[in-house]
Amino acid sequence: MTFDKFYSETKDGFFKYLYYLCSDYETASDIFQESYFRIYQKYQDNPNKGLLYKIGRNAFLDTKRKKKEIYVEQDFLSSFKDEHNNVSSPKEEDVLEKMLAKLDDETRHIFTLKIINDMKYREIAEITGHSEANIKVIIHRARKTLKKHFQEV
Repeated sequence: MTFDKFYSETKDGFFKYLYYLCSDYETASDIFQESYFRIYQKYQDNPNKGLLYKIGRNAFLDTKRKKKEIYVEQDFLSSFKDEHNNVSSPKEEDVLEKMLAKLDDETRHIFTLKIINDMKYREIAEITGHSEANIKVIIHRARKTLKKHFQEV
């Protein structure tokens, strides 16, 4: 796959992921550019989507450490669709946002990769360094936790 084709196929989902991670358009843009630059430098002949997301996540963590700011994940619930592919209502979004805040950072990160980008378990495993089976368990537990909190509300 050529780098141009790789870029055109991954740019929208990757930027969306970074934006939800950073909650800041400018920071997400900087990390976006830096990530593609890094992957182009070393892997332009054979770019990999999983590697791109891993580079982006690491660049985000580096930025976070440098600025020593706490980034709150953006309300990515506008992309959270129900079983009928309808966007949740504002009231449901508020409830879900509060519930997602109860998930730990790693679980929320993995859940975000699955929900926002509809990534395969294998791809998420490559990005996070967990096994594919572990990713399935984490997502299952996150859904179970969210369902439990939703029923309490």
